Amino acid sequence: TAVSAALVAACLLSFTACAGAEGRKASYLAKGQEYLAAQNYEKARLEFRNALQLDPNDAEASYLAGQAAEKLANMREAASMYQTAIQNNDKHIGARAALAKLYVFGGAPDKAMELVEPGLAIKPDDADLLTARGAARLQTGDKVGARADAEKAAGLAPDNESAIALLASIYRTEGENDKAIDLVKKAVESPKATTDLHLVLAQLYLSDDKHAEAVAVVRKVIAKEPDKLVYRYRLAQLLLLDKDVDAAEAELRAAVKQAPKDAEAKLVLANLLASQRSYEVAEAELKRLSAESRDDYALRLGLAQFYGQHKQNDEAEATLKQIIQDDGTNPSGLTARNRLAAGYLGAGNLDAAAPLLDQVLKKNPRDNEALASRANLYLAQGKADAAITDLRAVQRDQPNSALLQRALARAYLQNEDVTLAEETLRATVQGNPSDADARMELIQLLLRTNRVDAALPMLEKLAAEKPDNISILEALVSAQLEKKDYRAARRAASLMIAAKPQQPNGNYMLGVIELADDKPDAARESLERATVLAPDAVEPIAALVRLDLAQKKVPAALARLAAVITKFPQNPLAHNLKGEVLAGLKRNDEAVASFRNAIQVAPTWPNAYRSLAGTYFAGGKPDEGIAALMEGITATQGTPLLVADLASTYERLGKFDDAIAQYDALVNLPGNTDAAASSLAMLLVTHRTDKTSLDRARTLAERFSASKSAPLLDTWGWVLYKRGENAAAVTALQKAVDKLPQAPVLQYHLGMAQYKAGNKEGARTSLEAALKGDNDYAGKDEAFKTLAQIKGG
Repeated sequence: TAVSAALVAACLLSFTACAGAEGRKASYLAKGQEYLAAQNYEKARLEFRNALQLDPNDAEASYLAGQAAEKLANMREAASMYQTAIQNNDKHIGARAALAKLYVFGGAPDKAMELVEPGLAIKPDDADLLTARGAARLQTGDKVGARADAEKAAGLAPDNESAIALLASIYRTEGENDKAIDLVKKAVESPKATTDLHLVLAQLYLSDDKHAEAVAVVRKVIAKEPDKLVYRYRLAQLLLLDKDVDAAEAELRAAVKQAPKDAEAKLVLANLLASQRSYEVAEAELKRLSAESRDDYALRLGLAQFYGQHKQNDEAEATLKQIIQDDGTNPSGLTARNRLAAGYLGAGNLDAAAPLLDQVLKKNPRDNEALASRANLYLAQGKADAAITDLRAVQRDQPNSALLQRALARAYLQNEDVTLAEETLRATVQGNPSDADARMELIQLLLRTNRVDAALPMLEKLAAEKPDNISILEALVSAQLEKKDYRAARRAASLMIAAKPQQPNGNYMLGVIELADDKPDAARESLERATVLAPDAVEPIAALVRLDLAQKKVPAALARLAAVITKFPQNPLAHNLKGEVLAGLKRNDEAVASFRNAIQVAPTWPNAYRSLAGTYFAGGKPDEGIAALMEGITATQGTPLLVADLASTYERLGKFDDAIAQYDALVNLPGNTDAAASSLAMLLVTHRTDKTSLDRARTLAERFSASKSAPLLDTWGWVLYKRGENAAAVTALQKAVDKLPQAPVLQYHLGMAQYKAGNKEGARTSLEAALKGDNDYAGKDEAFKTLAQIKGG
């Protein structure tokens, strides 16, 4: 019939359409895999996305798209693709392993384990899953489990480079370097072995002090990929370890010749010349290269950065201003404005930074660097909430901007929301794993919150990638010292010395390690080397002085300081250090003279006034201490540090009206608004009862009502209590106690508010907690009396 014929035709058309779509999808996937194998990742990504347009639920297409995105270092997109693959097929082993690896890389081992365990239940012998679990276990401190997983993975898949690298890392950390080298050496014999695995082998040789072997491996890598200049840079670093400066310079000059338009190659050469020849030689080379290519703004911006690195701030500023004049509001001119503004912000010159940022944002309202700097400007003004609001608004348009995410994390930290800060940094690292600054900020947060075990693997990986970054290596040494792993710390300090042999940092850190390891003679030797490299650097001198004093060599300590001051009479730090030593010896008059010398040399340096005042206070001369602080405030044009010191001094001495006056001045100064406002509000409600003072206190403290900080919430609650707003006070103070239950003052405040609100049982519990232990605080007597009334009634 006609109807039957129509149905048949419809079915045939539908089948043809479906078959055509499936065929096109298969074609896209096949092409994408070809491009992936050929390392043409952008085209591979496009083909996989074409396949997903035809079938968004294809788990394999999502997984492959994630692989391409990961190769392009777009980790946020890669993670999203892997998650989509798992949602569409929760048994997709490759996606589970790949996403788990990203979580481990971002320092989230628990999330990685959540992905890996169900996958291993399906496929217990999958090398990628085992490697991901091993890496996660290593981060959580399960070294035995990590080794078992890594050995099993490497045994199942001897060509799995991730498994080989993980197992080699475990062997190395357990002191089995020969075993690690043999493992990787065998793996790189495979024709499929990547340059990454070769570099792992080079690093292992280096850790074992086999420099010649490490150099040979890196030369093979250069032969394999001659166009990648980063390998030449690595070779130059290795040659410097053997003090072959000429060969290292020759490698970098070869890199410049190979890529004459590459500004980075020229800047790397200049840095080598600065560290191995002299600053003057490096500057001359850079100026010559810049003069040859006036339109090479990348190189001219690099020259400005070079000046900044060498504390030649006037030259850096002049270079950036010239670029702004030459390039106007073109991209390099905007970059120069951003960098100039960042320099001003770093120097605390907020007024000079603000108009530059306005100019950039007027031209490009979405300029990430300018927006991040503006957030820093807000943070310097103590406006964390404003910075967060601004950054969140921008983040909606630019969710993948690492600069903005890092600025947002800093804003959360200033707002004392550590959890949100950590979540933001982990997301940043996961989305931008090549962003060393974001990784370092996450590491620093972990270290600040006493999670050294979580930070250390991330630091080791970052240091391996950035072996010439002194800040990273310094942090690594500090973390290893925290773990008392002196052998590893010495190795990291040796890398610091190799990277910057003319700087004192490496030898200074080595001296600190020897002191921690109770080897004073070795410590003295390293610290003396540091002072030879930088005779006016205070840190190694201070360490030597402390060592002298610990060994009862007081005359030697004072003679050392006298020698430094004779040679560098304009060094205020040296005068201040001498004063601190003399004050510690109770030779207060001599200490005062030294602090006065420091002030004479650096009249706007607030620390010298603080030291002077502290000596007067310790010697029972409070009037002279107050005078010293006031003198410093005048000389430094009201630096907040000294104003806060004077205010707290008045408060300590019971001069509450004077303290209120100082805090009143302080609340309007940048960067001190929260602390000053909290102190002022508490003083007003504690020592005054008039309506004007109580209203002012409420106005000052009201912004703390949504704070994440227990002390600030306590201020808000106590102000409410003093005003008779008891129910609201209990709510605020309970939040403060929940955040900091071990603080007796907070328990006391909560108990008093509960008592006034009619909750005697709650008050009893809080006041009993407030009175545990031997802590003494203002209000303790009131807590005793109130508790006695509750129990008696």
